Formats: sequence, structure tokens, C-alpha cells
Amino acid sequence: MRNGFGRLAVMLWGAGCLAAVCASGAEPALRECFPARQIQLPPFQVEKTFSPSSNRANFTFFQGITNVQVEGDILRFKLAAGRAVLGWGNYRGGQPIAEIAGLWEQRNDVQLRVRQSGTNSAWTVIPWADGARMRHPQSLAKSLSQVLTGTNWSDMLFKDNAVQFPTPDGFEFIIIGRRGDVFEIGQVQICRPVAAGACRRECMLPAGKIWRAVAMVAAGMPDGVHYQNARMRSRLFVNGREVPRRGPVYWQHAAALDLAPYLQPGANCVGFEYYGVLPHAPTVYLQMKVILETGETVDFQTDDSWKALNAVPPPAGWNEPGFNDSNWKPVRTQDYVFRPRSYFDGSVLVPEHDGLIVISNPLRDQLYYTDQEEIQFDIALPPGLAGRKPSLEYEIGRAGADGLSSTAITGMQTVFAARPGGLAAKISAGRLTGGVYTIALTLKTGGEIVEQRPREPFMVIRKLNQKIVPGADYTDGLDLELEDAIDFEKPGARPWIEWIARYGKEAQGVEQPRIVNKGGLTYREGPDGLGSGFSFRLDTFRHPGDFYLMELEYPDDAERDFVAVVASKFGVGADAQTGVGVGTGGKYRLTHRPQKLYWLHVADSGVHSIDLVNCSDRVLRPAAACSLKIYHVKGDLPAVATGTGRMFGTLNERCYYDSGHGLNFGVDTPRTLAAEQDKDKTWPPLRRFIQDLVWMQATADKYTQYLK
Repeated sequence: MRNGFGRLAVMLWGAGCLAAVCASGAEPALRECFPARQIQLPPFQVEKTFSPSSNRANFTFFQGITNVQVEGDILRFKLAAGRAVLGWGNYRGGQPIAEIAGLWEQRNDVQLRVRQSGTNSAWTVIPWADGARMRHPQSLAKSLSQVLTGTNWSDMLFKDNAVQFPTPDGFEFIIIGRRGDVFEIGQVQICRPVAAGACRRECMLPAGKIWRAVAMVAAGMPDGVHYQNARMRSRLFVNGREVPRRGPVYWQHAAALDLAPYLQPGANCVGFEYYGVLPHAPTVYLQMKVILETGETVDFQTDDSWKALNAVPPPAGWNEPGFNDSNWKPVRTQDYVFRPRSYFDGSVLVPEHDGLIVISNPLRDQLYYTDQEEIQFDIALPPGLAGRKPSLEYEIGRAGADGLSSTAITGMQTVFAARPGGLAAKISAGRLTGGVYTIALTLKTGGEIVEQRPREPFMVIRKLNQKIVPGADYTDGLDLELEDAIDFEKPGARPWIEWIARYGKEAQGVEQPRIVNKGGLTYREGPDGLGSGFSFRLDTFRHPGDFYLMELEYPDDAERDFVAVVASKFGVGADAQTGVGVGTGGKYRLTHRPQKLYWLHVADSGVHSIDLVNCSDRVLRPAAACSLKIYHVKGDLPAVATGTGRMFGTLNERCYYDSGHGLNFGVDTPRTLAAEQDKDKTWPPLRRFIQDLVWMQATADKYTQYLK
């Protein structure tokens, strides 16, 4: 089931449920999972040089400057005021199209050779495109502003660390100096540091047929734009043939590839062709294990023995065995630099299993099953082990929230049949209830251990047998038990906080609540101002992990726009988990009666709060509420028959721990992504991934019930 790229795939079946993929087991540490070295791509710089002898070095605009003249290869001018502006290229969009210089994509550093008659001046460079500034001076990098001192020739380099998008066609030079000072410019260079070229290495494989060749490859996407419009390209070649790659979920993450169809006995060449504008260069990393049908294994990986050449394109034949790379330079390497967890989708990077034992599901492509079918595994071994009396011990256990497994089923398989794909056996575990499980395998030949395969997770999907109800109202079909209630107009009943928010200022506390009695309505009203509100402490939910129905009663007597939120702790600015928005008045006709709003909440352990927060400065009245009733929902949620208009609104965007699905339907969240990434550095990644699967299964189970 492990696909080498730690991606969670949620799937629904029948009346609901989920499944996913990946690994854990004998608990190799992070560096043990990725032992190869990452190649540090050799950088070099490309340049375009503009000389004063040719069209005044492409300067097209002068302001606050007198006596502009060119003498040989020197452009000379005098400051007429304390501030001057030089326009270069298509500054302000005034340069004829035929004369506009074609600059580099992504990054254009400016190097200026200059001399001054005074001793001090300040220079700032601002990129322009299509007649407009690309960035405002206050948002420029510090490296784009420099101080020139002394009277000798100086080379000033203005490095732009941001990705330039679109490509600039001009620059604005702002000079702050002393009136009457004379400046001389020798040349202007537009520079771009890149990592572009190829790296290669040859390896020898023994005679015999290759059974498997699993490689973990990190080289970014084959060709794509990454964050901040940074384009990177990388292509993997084996023996002159390009290996198709989709690329990993996150560009620093390795993805699994099957290289067996590209390899051959004897000499083999593996190489990467790459391109990236610094600091955004591809991550070149590869670790591969080749397994022959005899069971013999050969390891191959990126290390200091690889060679690289800065050349675009590389010379013909560079990616084939026997190519003469004697003039190529040895690469430098470092530990594989990557985040154990992607901040794009939260997935943990887990390597593909590259050993002698192959596990597959005879029912479908990945290792997920339903609780209505027999759990079976097809096992394959190299055919060359047939004469060595192989035996396979297995342990099957259920995984817990800590990522560990409790052994439930053990056994041994000693009967293997010869098949075209190798030695074949089958392991059966009967029927299992819904949950995340693991299977660990130990291969022996002649009674001696040959390989211990770490725990491989598999998922059993429980079928949701939800009761179908008409959904005539928001409580139809719910088995409810009133667990707690808050009267907001009685603030002394439990701890509360009230605050006035002012943009850009610290919130101001309110000690005397505003209790309103009007037209037969009694309610609490918060302060005016966007972000102002009040918060009441909720005691610990008695049934963490279960659904709760929240019933908020609020007045419908004025225009209001506010949110009611259940947060993970008591206090201002707590982490919101579930909540709903309330809008009254405006385009809605006022009823001048109490109204009720319902939403579903999955309870965590620990102290919580209910927060009512004003969402707008434009409305006539701020947040207000009469009461909140909290009902425990016993058992699963019912499913609503089709055609109903009943809708429970709640945020369900994304699936991180600290937003969307994770906050609303996950138990004991938010665990922030940053906290998870810190834990990933010390926990074995296989255990971390299994822990994620357990959490994801419980979260998706709740979300599926909610959707129905």
C-alpha cells in the first residue's frame, strides 16, 4: 500500500467511510529512511553587459542631473539637486519596442561600475515592467539599497531576492547625494545566478534478470512553476531514456519510481538534467535498490562520486553508458534537505519499501478493505529463493492513536507457489472491524532471518448504517441529551471575558456587560467595532470524540453580522474549531423574536469556550445572544432523505490539523502543523504516518456522517 509519497487518499464506500495509504514498522529513523546524499548543484552566473559607448549603457531618462556626456566607455553626469533619478531601459514605458532589452526570467541582479567625486551617496534600484514600478520602495529588499563611499571605482551589486514576475524591462536608479558631485558609470551588467546543466553517474549490475528496482527520487517537478512563480525543471534519464515523472506532492519530497524497465545487466548510466534560478534550484536526490531474481541486491545512490557540468543543453550522449565525463567536475553533497512533513498538504514523507517482500491486495490496487469482506494479502518473493526453504512470519495488529500497534494475529507461511512474477503466497486475516491495522513480516531462509519488513498499514472501512430520517427539523433523528446550557444575560453564572477590538491596537477589556431588555427580548449585546465580542467558558465535554448539537438563541431585532464559535480554550483569540455566522436585518426582514441557530460540533477533551464576535463595522448593532444549549448526540448521526432543505453550515475547507476538516471533525485538535513538523524530526516517520492514518480515519468518519 505504501506508494512512497505519503499522500492520504480519502475514499467513500456504500453509506460512507474512508481509506488511505502508507507505512510504519521496525521504526527506522528519519535519516535511516533516506541515507543517500543530496547533490549541491554547481551554480554559475549569466550576464548581459551594457557599455556607455553603446547608447549610453541603455540609460533613457535623467532627472535632477546636468552635463550628461559619454567619453569612450564612461558615462559622466553631475547632480543638479540632492536627489536624482536615472531611468534604464523601458523606464516609464517610453523606450521603442525594438530597443527594449530582453532580460532574464525570475531574477535580474544589477551590477553597476561607478565612481563619484564626493565621498558619500545612497543608491536604490527599483525594477519596472510595462511602464510601472514592480514594487514600492518600502517593500524592496535591503540589498536593493546601498551606500557608495570613497572616490575610487566601485562595483555595486543590487541583488533582488524576490522572484521577478513579470520579467522587468527597465530599472529606476534613485541617487541621494550632494549637489554638484560628479558621477561616472563604466558599465551596467544584468546578472542571473543559475543552477543549470546535468549530473551523472554510472553503475554496474551483475548478470541476471532484474526482479525489482525501487528508487526514491527528489528532483522537483519535471517542469513547473513553484511557489512565488519560481520555475524549475529537472529530467531523469536512465541509459539515455527519460523516465516519466509526475513529481512529488511537495517539491522537496522524494517520490517512488520503478526503474526496472530502464536498467540492464552490466554498465548503466543514471543522470539528471536540471534548471533553476537561484535560490530556487531543484532538489537532486536518488536512492535505489536493485533486486535480481536470485535475491541478490545492489544499492545505488547520489553521493560525492557523481559528476556535473554547467552546460545548456548538455553534450550529446551524456546520459548513456561509456560517455567520457573526464572534464566534468565532481559534485558536492549534503544531507538530504527536506521537511519531514509537507506544509502544502500536511503529508508525511515515507519511503517506498524496497526489499524482497512485496505485499498487494487481491481485491484492489491499495491496501484498504471493507468490514464486509475477508482481509487477504498476496505476497511475492524473488523466484531465486525457491531452493532456500523460505518461510514468512507475520504479525497483524490494530494501530492506536499513538501510532503503535497491539498484536492481534500471528502466523507463519511456508508454502509458496512458483508464478511468473516470483514466489507467491497468500495470508488471510478473516474479517476485521473498521480501523487502521498493520502487518509486519519476517522472511527467513533455512531458519535464518533474511529480511524484516517494517509494519505496513492497511485500513478496514466500516460501513455506516445510518438511520434515514426525513429531516423535517434540525433535531429530527438525533438521539439528544442536554449536557450544558449558558444564559448569556446572566454573566455571573460562569467565567466570561468581553473585549473591544480596535484595528492596530490591543484589545480593551470590558468589565460591565450590556444586558438588553427590549420588546419582550432579553439578551446580552457585545461592544461595537469589528472583532469585538464576548466569550464564555465551557466546562469539559463529557464525551470527547462524539458529536454535539449546539443550539444558539439570538435576537432578531436589529441588523447584525457576527459569528458564534466553539474554541479549543477559554480566552480571547483562542483557536476556533466549529462555528457559524449570523446575519440579521439588511436584506432580511426582522421578526423581533428570538431565533435559533444550530450547528454540529465534534468534542475535544479539555476546557473550551463559546465566542461571539462582531464581523463588521458597518452594521447597526453588534453581536448579541440570549442562550446556548449543548446537546450530546448519542451514537452516529442519522442520514437525511433526499430532497430535504436541511443544512448544517460549518467551515470544512482543507484538511490540515489546524483548519477546516481537522478543526471541525478531528478529535483533540488543533495540533498545529508547526508542532507536528517538530515532532516529525524525532519520531520515526513510519510511526508518525500510522498515527496520521488513525487520526484521518476518525476525522473522515465524522465528516462522512456530517455530509449525509
